[in-house]
Amino acid sequence: MLTVEQIAHFQAFGFLVLRDLFSRTEADKIRSESDKVMTLVHGGTPFTGKSSRTVFQLFERSSILVGLLEDERIYGLAESLLGPDFILMSTEGNRFVGETPWHSDGSTIPVPSIKVAWYLDSIQKDTGCLRVIPGSHRLGRFRDCLLEALHFEGSTVNHNPFGIPGSELPCQALESSPGDVVVISEPLYHASFGGRPGRRMNAINFSQAVITEEQEDGLRKAYDGFTHLLHPSETLVNSDNPRVRAMVSKLVDLGFETISV
Repeated sequence: MLTVEQIAHFQAFGFLVLRDLFSRTEADKIRSESDKVMTLVHGGTPFTGKSSRTVFQLFERSSILVGLLEDERIYGLAESLLGPDFILMSTEGNRFVGETPWHSDGSTIPVPSIKVAWYLDSIQKDTGCLRVIPGSHRLGRFRDCLLEALHFEGSTVNHNPFGIPGSELPCQALESSPGDVVVISEPLYHASFGGRPGRRMNAINFSQAVITEEQEDGLRKAYDGFTHLLHPSETLVNSDNPRVRAMVSKLVDLGFETISV
């Protein structure tokens, strides 16, 4: 569980960096298993570093990785930030190539949502760590100004907002080492610059419980718009662990299609 101070920090600034949440031995095991699963999904083809790779439902493909969903360190932080009955939206594994311009996620989700991320290599500001604009998850004039500057006509990315390169925007660089966990509010503006090819990042995306009919309708729209989001896997639906089943039970109740991985 998070402390009162950590929760207040997240609510104000939209992010947390939890140092050494996992041991180096655990981090090495997660990295090795992630590499194995991602290679298998890509037909055994080794990663070349020429283009990024993403595998959705990554955790569901491994008994080692899926166990992280019920781990108190992850379950507890999700419950601290989102409350009980939170929803598992998706899991993913990434090997990044190139830079990622400023953007925000979660705009289609009708309730608060978070991304819980592991960088599986040591990563610094000049080697592609996640950068965030603190407080940009909160609605208001500050966020409106960012939206106007960072996008042309609301969608096309502006790589030189405010007349300067995106890499020079005032921000917080979330440097991390294996074993650290980075948590961001999905609407928070974030980016990555200067990274080397092959940066590894795993993530779990959670949302707060949906209660009202309006929230349920919003979740259905998000489900219809993505093939990887809010599609519960049979592995989770049929899990022996009640915590894991509970994370996807609302999706089943809403009639969202289950998938086999």
